Formats: sequence, structure tokens, C-alpha cells
Amino acid sequence: SVLIVGFIIQGSQPAQVVVRCLAGSLASFGVSNALFDSVIELYDANNNLIASNDDWFTSNDAQTICSYRRDPANSIESALLVTLNPGRYTAIVKSYSDAQQPATSGVAFFEVYDLPLRVAGWAMFRRGDRSVRVATF
Repeated sequence: SVLIVGFIIQGSQPAQVVVRCLAGSLASFGVSNALFDSVIELYDANNNLIASNDDWFTSNDAQTICSYRRDPANSIESALLVTLNPGRYTAIVKSYSDAQQPATSGVAFFEVYDLPLRVAGWAMFRRGDRSVRVATF
């Protein structure tokens, strides 16, 4: 199970955005079944992988993400700082998995911030028996 979110960069100039997924830190807000460890993959309109992140603090852009106060509270959540040309984009949020850690399901919150600090859109979902998906742009 994955969350697939689409968003559009409008205008004629590139936009710098922070794309992030809050997952494990949602538990501190009383959200049950929060996704433990999230991964973001960002694709352009031609389905080319532009960027991906697992564990935002390991990113080369971690300091800049912090400077905008968009750093997730949990170090194993995901965030990207990217400059995107006008166009359509798709983000895929999923659970981290490897040979030692199987994928899990849970609740996550996806956000796109148009810098400087204007909320461009968000989505929330729950995977499992019930699936709720909300997107507002």
C-alpha cells in the first residue's frame, strides 16, 4: 500500500518547495497506527524519478529544511527540498523496507510547502482495513 499524491507547480518560473511526510511523530498528537518509517519518491509528468528521501536528516538539504522550520520532528520521517519547473508532479509515500525490515502500513500526513512558507497542499491517509484519503490544493 502506498499513498499517491499529485500536485501542480503553476506559473512560468521554477518554484522551490519542501515536500515532507509526517508519520511516526503523529503518535504524539494522538494518532493511532502512525506509519513508523516513511519514504517519499518524487516523479515528474514523464514518470522519471526526480528525488527520494528516507530519514530527512541524512539529506544534503537537512540544514536548509531546518532553516525554514519544515523539519519533521522524527528523524526517520522523510522530507525533500527541491526546485521544480512548472508542471505536474507525483509523490509516492510508502513504508521503508529492506531485507531486515518488512514494509508496514499506517497513518501518514503529506505536505508540500511553496517557499517561502506558503502551504501549497496536503493529503492524509490511513492504510489498513479502512482507507481515508484527503487532498486539498
